[in-house]
Formats: sequence, C-alpha cells, structure tokens
Amino acid sequence: MDLYLLRHGKSEKTVPAGGSDNERALTGRGKSDMREVAAWIRSQGCVIDCIVTSPLTRARETAAIIAEVYPAARGPELWEELSPGAELDRLLSRIREQHTSTSLLLIGHEPSMSACIGRIISGSRNVHIVLKKGGLAKIVNFIPSENSSGDLTWLLTPRHMRKSV
Repeated sequence: MDLYLLRHGKSEKTVPAGGSDNERALTGRGKSDMREVAAWIRSQGCVIDCIVTSPLTRARETAAIIAEVYPAARGPELWEELSPGAELDRLLSRIREQHTSTSLLLIGHEPSMSACIGRIISGSRNVHIVLKKGGLAKIVNFIPSENSSGDLTWLLTPRHMRKSV
C-alpha cells in the first residue's frame, strides 16, 4: 500500500468569536497552497483510493480541495483518530482496517502526523520528523500489520512542490 500523510494547510491564528480551536478555517493562502499541492500530487501520477481526514475544519477544508482533484477517490471520510492528541496506536489500527486499499491519503495535524511517519519507518516512538503545514509524506511498501512498516520516499514542504511543478 502507498500511504500519503498530508498536514492541513495554513489556518487562521485565532478562534472564531464564540467558537473553538476545532473551527479554525484555512486562510486564503492555505487554500491556495493546498490547490497547488493537490495539482502537484496529481502531476506525479499518484493514485489515491481513499481520502481520510481529521474532523477539524481546517483538515476537512484541505480534504475537500484534494477530493476536487481526485473525484474517484472514496471520501473524504472523517476519522476521529486523526484529531489532535488522538492515540497513535488507534490510528495505526484504523489504517490496518483499510487493507483493501492500494493507496490511502491521511490529512491531520502535528505532532500526530510526524509521530505516525516516524513510527512506521522506524518502529520506534523516538524518531523526530517535522511535517510543515501543507507538507506531504509518501510511504511506499506500507505493511499494515501489528508492527507496521514502510519506506519513506517523500517528505516535502509546499515550497518543494511549487518549485517542481
């Protein structure tokens, strides 16, 4: 399985009046960056079977932009396991349930996304990776087992993807 991990785009710094952090939306720049990222992913010939996202507004908006470029993909599906602070073992277990997919795109938050990448590629909780806002990682040969593993082939920022279009 190919596993793509995408951190949501740039979001508003402040919470809407009377709202919560969960409701912070993408900025105009965040939406623009995500359109560029979606186009870049498509330009690389990537196939996405399923798009899954955190239920937070900024992640759902990011997922909607990706889904516009991948209308044949299932989703976006909302997974609580991609919410900030969710237990990494629960997320990995949920990914394992997707064994019929050949490719899966996860959209979430830091530090969970980086922790997930580190755990998959090393088997350890002690690997520290930083996935920037709008950043994308691709893990190939992902084996969805109790000791999930895979090979990191991309760890890109939006700037990397803009420069190579």
